[in-house]
Parts: sequence; C-alpha cells; structure tokens
Amino acid sequence: MRNSAGLLGAGLDVRGEGGYVVVPPSRTQSAYEWIERAPLAEAAWLLECLGEASEGTLL
Repeated sequence: MRNSAGLLGAGLDVRGEGGYVVVPPSRTQSAYEWIERAPLAEAAWLLECLGEASEGTLL
C-alpha cells in the first residue's frame, strides 16, 4: 500500500509503507494533544476501498 492524499476522498490521506502519522503523544516544537476522545468510527468501507486500491485501481 502506498501513501496518498485525497485519492479516496477530500481530506482523506492514506499512509502505508514509509508513511507516518502524527498523533499524541508525538512532539514537534510542542506536544500534540487530543481535542476529542470519541471512539473510532467503523471503517469497513475504507478497508474495502483500500483493498481495491492495493489491486492497482486507485493507488
């Protein structure tokens, strides 16, 4: 799976091999912090899209 930005939808970035995600407790000049601690949403649709993408249709 490669990295992409916006291919699956506006504002939706995919991070695969070689990609990185910055989330708490990551630090740059200051610490990142959670704004809202809501549970993660179900993402079966996303996994399906990523499966199609890995077959060469999107990424």
